[in-house]
Amino acid sequence: MLDDVAAFLVVGPVASTLLLAALIAIWLLRGRERGPRPAGSTVTTVEVEFPAVRKT
Repeated sequence: MLDDVAAFLVVGPVASTLLLAALIAIWLLRGRERGPRPAGSTVTTVEVEFPAVRKT
């Protein structure tokens, strides 16, 4: 019983750390494939206006 609890406490954080590391590696590799942005590119923001909510 205690062995199972100890194994769970050890395996849980290790597995989640490995999963997080894999996700970060995939994210970095995907970013590298796209390449750097061209010199003239800018980040555009989109503003969204919601209609006023009328209270009845």
